[in-house]
Amino acid sequence: MSIYAILAGFAGFTLLLAALYHASFVPLLGRHLTEVFALLFLFLPTLWFWARHEKDFIAFGSFPRGLMWGLAVAIPLLSGYALVHFLFFSSVCSSDSAWFSLGRSCAHYGSTFHWPLSATASLNLLGVHVIAVALPEEFFYRGFLLPLLIGSRELGRLDKKKAIIIALVIQALLFGLGHTLVDGNPLRMAVFFPGLIFGIVALKTKTLFAPIIIHGLANFVSEILEKGWFST
Repeated sequence: MSIYAILAGFAGFTLLLAALYHASFVPLLGRHLTEVFALLFLFLPTLWFWARHEKDFIAFGSFPRGLMWGLAVAIPLLSGYALVHFLFFSSVCSSDSAWFSLGRSCAHYGSTFHWPLSATASLNLLGVHVIAVALPEEFFYRGFLLPLLIGSRELGRLDKKKAIIIALVIQALLFGLGHTLVDGNPLRMAVFFPGLIFGIVALKTKTLFAPIIIHGLANFVSEILEKGWFST
């Protein structure tokens, strides 16, 4: 399959997601937008595999292996992210550089961190990020789109290592664009970097469970840090 056809299909799919996002003022859709997105991310690749009898994809693989690698990558990575988050905002929000606060209001920045949710609410939030967000997105981007790009007509002519590197960069760019174009926030392109990590982990471990765990924990930690440092 041509890489241009893949990109065109992705553009159409992203346009559909953007239309649904901007139609979320409809009460029923607005209440269940996360579930609708999750179903679309799962349905499209499944339909593709079924219609074409496609076997070239990254499978879920071994859960114990995915859990081990997921935690091994996530713990140091997210610990470093939490430290950088603290150092950045404590510096920016206490100086004349408050304009560089990445969309956050320094007026709501607290001097101390507080855990913002109860234990039950925290577990529910983690479950939502892992099951309803990370799982369908990883299935689509890393399980479906990444191997599709690697096996595309254009990249298939290249050296295998070069094709994988290019495909990793393209899928991370599409991951960032998919987030940015849906809600119109250019800061969302920052997910390009975790998209690269998720792709590398998926290829190295040959299991989607590892990037799903890293992705879900990253979303959870990011939201907890935002709620814990910035009051609403």
